[in-house]
Amino acid sequence: MIRKIAVVIMLVLPMGIFAQTLKFGHVSSQEIITLMPELTKAQEELQVLDKQYTSAIQKNNDEFQKKYQDFLDEKDSLPQNISDRRQKELQDLLQRSEQYQQDAQQGMAQKQQELMTPIYQKLDNA
Repeated sequence: MIRKIAVVIMLVLPMGIFAQTLKFGHVSSQEIITLMPELTKAQEELQVLDKQYTSAIQKNNDEFQKKYQDFLDEKDSLPQNISDRRQKELQDLLQRSEQYQQDAQQGMAQKQQELMTPIYQKLDNA
C-alpha cells in the first residue's frame, strides 16, 4: 500500500511542476547600455580626446603644408645640399605626422576600452 501511494505521488508531483508557467525573457544588452548614464559620460570623454587629437593632427598637417609650400617656392633658388636637407626634413615631418595619427588611433581605442570595460562589467553583474 505504501508503495502504491509513493508511486502515485511520484507520478502526480511532476505534473504540478510542469503546470507552473516558466517565463523566459530576452534582454538586449546593447539597448541597456545605451540607457546607462555612464555611457554618456564615456562618450563625452572620448569626444574631448578626439577633438584634442584632431586639433593636433590638423596643426601638424598645416605645418607640413606650409613648409612644403615654402620649399616649392624656394626650390629652384636653393643649392642642392640645402634642397636635399629640406626634403629630408619634410619627409621626417610627414613620418612624424603619420606616426602621431597612428598613436592617436591607438590612444582612442585604449581609452574607449578603458571607459567601456566598467560599463560592461556593471551590466554583467546586474
